[in-house]
Amino acid sequence: MKAQPPNQNDRVWETLFQQYEILEKIEQEGKFILSIEQIRECQESKVLTKFDHKNNLPEIFKKNQLGILPISIKEYVISHINNYQPIEIPKKKTQNLIRITYPPYELQSFQKGSILSETLILQYAFASGILTDFLEEEQIYPTISKQIQIGSFSFQIRNEKLDQEIELEVCNTPIELDAAFESKESLTLIKINRDLSEDFLIQNIYYPYRAWTDQIKKRIRLVFLIYSNGVFHLYEYEFCNPNQYHSLSFLRQKAYVIEDTNITQMDLNDVWVNVNLCEEPKIALPQAEYMERVINLCELLQFRTMNRDQLIQQYDFDIKQANGYTTAARYLGLIQLLYPAGKKPIYILTKRGEEIMKMGYCQRQLELCRCILRHRVFHELFGQTLKFGKVPKQWLIIARMHKANLYQMDNPKTYEWRASTISGWLQWILNLFSNEKI
Repeated sequence: MKAQPPNQNDRVWETLFQQYEILEKIEQEGKFILSIEQIRECQESKVLTKFDHKNNLPEIFKKNQLGILPISIKEYVISHINNYQPIEIPKKKTQNLIRITYPPYELQSFQKGSILSETLILQYAFASGILTDFLEEEQIYPTISKQIQIGSFSFQIRNEKLDQEIELEVCNTPIELDAAFESKESLTLIKINRDLSEDFLIQNIYYPYRAWTDQIKKRIRLVFLIYSNGVFHLYEYEFCNPNQYHSLSFLRQKAYVIEDTNITQMDLNDVWVNVNLCEEPKIALPQAEYMERVINLCELLQFRTMNRDQLIQQYDFDIKQANGYTTAARYLGLIQLLYPAGKKPIYILTKRGEEIMKMGYCQRQLELCRCILRHRVFHELFGQTLKFGKVPKQWLIIARMHKANLYQMDNPKTYEWRASTISGWLQWILNLFSNEKI
């Protein structure tokens, strides 16, 4: 694969590492303390120093298995530390979706397809009763939120290269807290995400956890809330040892919906029978097998337009994934590229993409199915999927692909890689009506 040119943030970090001999100092002392003043001396005041996902790390960090943490308002520590916790994915191909029907009357100001910000995600989760159900608390009260400044504390974190714990001290570091809810027995700290990610930054929950552990006697609970495609995914974690950064343990997970999600096989059969087939676009079918991430990308673009670098730096996409999933959304007619004069190309929703993303859950899923099934290769293979109740084998998918006049398919390996996209999208459709609802 052709090597991708480094982005601006990669170049800045390469300069910092060279100027201050950071790798050499880490090799000698196990860590390097980088100050804001040193960054400014390098004339790079806009360098990114917080990376919410492992994919966001600069290349020099990835290459040398390094991590970075703030230890004061003016200093960061760089060492061989792993800052990220994988998000526990339910083992079943389909997961139980819990339908919340509280309150018993309709909240008419809850507009379908309009949950675009972390604030709205939280308001919906609280007003609908999702939070009280998940926490198994009778009454909770919203308290602190947004940016606060913590005092001093020390903790142990594992140096992966030395395979031993090292001691770090944090002093007067500002932290961001999305939300906190207090009950008679506990204080729950909540981190909210709008992107479907494979990991999260432990710092985002450890620093607030330590700040409040030292201030109150109640039990501190930690909840990670992800909202995408009409589903509220809630994860609860705990630190087994408050003084150890890497003692984070996963406790449980649930997924909630506040809309009707009942899609039947008859609904999908109706889309399949009545869809108008299209000519294959001059866009290569990419390797992007998770339809959930295609949808989530459109949700992120519904909130704001972005270029590729912004997508990579702010959400859990590496370069390959960003290229694959943006191409997938273009292939389906959901997004398009614009070329502003003198600026990098940006991704925006098409008119059709905007319409679909504003729809309620069931209508949105069926229209997305229509976007997929209007392509002949998907249409033919979905007929086999309906007939046998499972996605066809790879060899049959590849055989159909050879007959479908797909754009830029001239390599046997390409057929194998792209077949995973077709298989993944067909499985996503199949799961829509095989999903168990409670």
